[in-house]
Amino acid sequence: MPQVNIAAMEAALAACAHDVGIDAAHRMVLVVDRAGWHTSKRLALPKGLTLWYLDVAV
Repeated sequence: MPQVNIAAMEAALAACAHDVGIDAAHRMVLVVDRAGWHTSKRLALPKGLTLWYLDVAV
């Protein structure tokens, strides 16, 4: 992936959801860190995909 940004994250999530067969009836939870492109309110998630954020290290 040449760039890491919201558009690239959306493309990766869409490809993952398609390849794995994720939809409203077949759900998946993906554990991610708190990078800006993971936490942006502009990030559009495919139906059935939920992001679970790692705790912030103290």
